Amino acid sequence: MRKLIVIAAFLIMGGLMWQIVAAHPVNPAQTLQLDYFPSLPKPIDGCAGTYTYDSVPLKNEKYIFVDDLKDLAFICVSGKEIALKKFKLLVFPGGKKTRTVYKGSGYEVILIVREVKQIGDEVTYLEGTIEVKYGQTSLKIKIHGEAGC
Repeated sequence: MRKLIVIAAFLIMGGLMWQIVAAHPVNPAQTLQLDYFPSLPKPIDGCAGTYTYDSVPLKNEKYIFVDDLKDLAFICVSGKEIALKKFKLLVFPGGKKTRTVYKGSGYEVILIVREVKQIGDEVTYLEGTIEVKYGQTSLKIKIHGEAGC
């Protein structure tokens, strides 16, 4: 008799769990991916930092992260521009490497870049990484870009 009760309870619980999972499907394959900006975000005017994947030539102007070199930055996710505010800045000894944390709309973005060389009067070429966190999802990729006026 006890075996029947245990089996019945197991089947009922399993049925309830199936209904919960069916009502709220979990997609483990869902990943975070940065899109290219179709054009620079309107608030970016004048001085800017523009970054892309390290495998994409900068001359293609396919940017995945843009900042105004002050307090504002943008990423593009699923075709939507996400505005971010600078939260914290760390300048490493020597001044050629920085770690900047941005936050906005539930996203946290950590930009770590180092100056590689001057490529113009007021333009610097940089290399580094960008880490994007949203909820339990995170993405870390190698980037390169230019910053200047």
